[in-house]
Amino acid sequence: MGLRRRPAIVGPRPTVAPPTPGVVLVPLLEDPLRLAVSAERAALLDPDQDVLAQLADAAWAGEPQHTPPRAWLGEQCRRRGFEPRVACVSEDLSVQAAFVAGGHAVAVPPELALGSASEGIVTLPLGDPAPCRTITAAWRKSARNHRAAQAVLEALRRAADEVGADAPRPS
Repeated sequence: MGLRRRPAIVGPRPTVAPPTPGVVLVPLLEDPLRLAVSAERAALLDPDQDVLAQLADAAWAGEPQHTPPRAWLGEQCRRRGFEPRVACVSEDLSVQAAFVAGGHAVAVPPELALGSASEGIVTLPLGDPAPCRTITAAWRKSARNHRAAQAVLEALRRAADEVGADAPRPS
């Protein structure tokens, strides 16, 4: 798996926010989503079966309602016949990770967020291809030809390439 420079769109993906008039969006990097569980919970899962389906009774950590990540999580769980019971609501992925590490919840964070994951968290793939979030640069259309905007975009592209090449693979 791992982070990668943005290829053509493949596989299931979280909802992308609609474009805003007058804003240019440039996709930089695909950041795969992973299932994060405590070591104790991981020991109970059969990795050869659908891991999300095995978590129908689990408490979940996730983003607030009416956000694309939360909508995606609900959709994935409903496809497997259950509604996620969200016990931790936070946009802060380190808060979600603390709930997971403590065995209080499971979560679906993006791989970039796992670099600071706590001890005791095990991550599992969510499929092949993995569902991904897209890291995107955005700026006003009127600024697209400014040298400074082009320099920033080029720096972001280089950083995306470096992150994609050097990304550690979670356990």
